[in-house]
Amino acid sequence: MKISFLIFLTSFFYGCSTTVQDHQFPQTVTTSQNIQIESTSPSKKVKEFGLEVPALKANEKLYVRHGYYLSFNSSEKIANWVGYSITKEKLNSTVASRSNNFHADNNVEGGSALPKDYARSGFDKGHLAPAVDMAWSVESMSDSFLMSNMTPQRPKLNRGIWKNLEEKVRGWTKKYGKVYVVTGPILSEAEGKLPNSAVTIPRKFFKVLLEEGSEQKAIGFIIPQNYNSNDIKDYAVSVDSVEAITGINFFSQLPDEVEKRIEAENNFSTWFNEDVQTNRTVQSSNNFSNASACPIDSQLMPATIRGCCSHHNGVAGPKKSQACCKEDKRVLCNDGSTSPSCRCY
Repeated sequence: MKISFLIFLTSFFYGCSTTVQDHQFPQTVTTSQNIQIESTSPSKKVKEFGLEVPALKANEKLYVRHGYYLSFNSSEKIANWVGYSITKEKLNSTVASRSNNFHADNNVEGGSALPKDYARSGFDKGHLAPAVDMAWSVESMSDSFLMSNMTPQRPKLNRGIWKNLEEKVRGWTKKYGKVYVVTGPILSEAEGKLPNSAVTIPRKFFKVLLEEGSEQKAIGFIIPQNYNSNDIKDYAVSVDSVEAITGINFFSQLPDEVEKRIEAENNFSTWFNEDVQTNRTVQSSNNFSNASACPIDSQLMPATIRGCCSHHNGVAGPKKSQACCKEDKRVLCNDGSTSPSCRCY
């Protein structure tokens, strides 16, 4: 079947030898890319891009931004998915601080939502590609605040378990070196629209991860807006399960036998093995004597902890002046949740 591609370039590259394939860290573009690729073939495998780009459906358009890719749903005014790779080098290269400059993406078909569409709606502008993961360049940080990268998320989700899952991904990246991420809303289950707008409110969100190192494994997550458990493991599912509910073909560039094996995997002990060991330590002694005893996505730091985590099995870490702390300086509780009021410094 004939495959046609429409490529629109509205930015330029350093050097005439740079091509669309040059999307690895560091980026070499000077302004936000609007590279748009449209497939007229069902389930087109876009080999020009990385494993973070799923197979394109018929007439699906791929948009390239600094640090990530996305497929945009013009009728729902939110992305179908956002894909990116995260590396230890990127996490260790903090060039830009959080901008909070939410701005419209006028280069997606039909235009994105506007920041004002979320005003007084009761929903956060929830990032799909997290700003923290895009701090390795000024351009990627700026593009992470494009409204095409936002979805309506209840504050409890956006500032709670969804944020905890993003931190967990960063922890796994530091352990494995590189992780591929595809994330987005489950559009088949919607709550309705934001007031006075065309922006769809999803009931659930998904995230799938691929670690292509020596272990070569994948995992998926499906988390509802109104979640109950604070344990991320309760929402872990096979990638096949996410594909079944979203209709998206993830990691299609892998050899078929490898893709079939890792996407069917539903034993996630290797992902959470260190967490299991840490939880056993907490339950038996509740005494963290050094930073290595904290979970991989937290570290031992001085903290104000009086009265913290009283309903969450206590504070993770020594009880006098230190605690296991997340990247946002929140105190970690022994049940895996974080304290909304106690801080590390």
